[in-house]
Amino acid sequence: MVTFGERLRNARNLKGITLDKMADDLQTTKATLSRYENNLREPKADFIKKIAEYLSINVDYLLGSSPNNVENSTLTKKETETLSEEFLDMLIKHKKIKTKEDLTPQNILKLLNEIFDEIDKQK
Repeated sequence: MVTFGERLRNARNLKGITLDKMADDLQTTKATLSRYENNLREPKADFIKKIAEYLSINVDYLLGSSPNNVENSTLTKKETETLSEEFLDMLIKHKKIKTKEDLTPQNILKLLNEIFDEIDKQK
């Protein structure tokens, strides 16, 4: 099960936003956001809404009751399919998966977390 913190970190990383910038923009501390991302602390409902608005994502997604992380997708069906195929090709190329059948929801989340961890290390 994906936690609130993992969903928050993934959404922030997908937007390319650092903890420092997000903390600044939301008028909180980097330590507080880090505690949320590491599931050491839970934000209050009004702050969860503020985070969702800031990242342009669903509150329901952050809370784990919806798999959809965007409020309004601007991608067409064709663009989504193209991105999905490119993502699969990249995963196979980098030997993260062997076949498309290996791409379960759990593996996708694991792979995304690995990718985001690598990105964070490079910063």
